[in-house]
Amino acid sequence: MQTYTDSRGRVKQRKRGLPHGLSKRDQRILRSVRRRAHYLDKGFNLCGFRVGWTFWLGLIPGLGDVVDFLLGYLLVVRKSRQADLPPLVVSKLMTNLVIGTCLGVVPLIGDIMLATVRTRSSTP
Repeated sequence: MQTYTDSRGRVKQRKRGLPHGLSKRDQRILRSVRRRAHYLDKGFNLCGFRVGWTFWLGLIPGLGDVVDFLLGYLLVVRKSRQADLPPLVVSKLMTNLVIGTCLGVVPLIGDIMLATVRTRSSTP
């Protein structure tokens, strides 16, 4: 979401638009990735914090972390192949996924850290 000030001085939010110059195929891929990332990372409101399915899955010891990694891996690898991303970009995405999995292994505290990091990284 982007924050902006309207003509009356009120602060409002709006969805971030797609970058200019993308092909129709790339726009479709980006919309799909954004939609999935929203539900996985920040789809629900929990006491003022935005959390997603990965937070709830991470609360299941062991199995939740494996499922979270597999969901992230499938999302990164499939969509990166469709979008023809350079290998360096894919390796950075995979590094972030592995770091997230390592944090998620720590019971409860790791899941809370992941939820806050994902919430912060998705805001402008």
